[in-house]
Amino acid sequence: MGPGPMGQLAAQVARALGGEVTILGLTKDVDRLKLAQELGFRTTTIPSSLREADVAIDTSGSSGGIDAALNSLRRDGRFVQLGITGGNVEIPLDLILLGELTTRTGFASTPQSWRRALILVETREVDLEPLVSDVAALSEWANVFSNLRKGAGMKAVLDPRLD
Repeated sequence: MGPGPMGQLAAQVARALGGEVTILGLTKDVDRLKLAQELGFRTTTIPSSLREADVAIDTSGSSGGIDAALNSLRRDGRFVQLGITGGNVEIPLDLILLGELTTRTGFASTPQSWRRALILVETREVDLEPLVSDVAALSEWANVFSNLRKGAGMKAVLDPRLD
């Protein structure tokens, strides 16, 4: 799981479901990894430190993130792709085949999954508040988007009441 907003959210859901979660990030993700640690997660920037995982979730959508997730799995492990790639990426199918890995995606949603998500938020097993790093006026949209593209912060909320 990556340290971005989707990764942090997926990590909280995985923990609520009983998982022991480690978040993998890049060295440039220092602020996001710090937030993950504050939320009680183990973090690392060394993909090879993740071995023998039962489940690996990629939220980055990058070929490097997908590769790191697949390589972290034990034989017969489960890989879940949540991050949208935005194009074609290279996936090591032999690794999936030889490792007898199960692959799934998490893009679809159902009324049942929404109800379950609302319960996790209501019970505070998933805490959304730390994931909002900026609340800004609509007129500040260009600056907010620029910062997010640079990887600064997590999620921003544009509030029209602030204009």
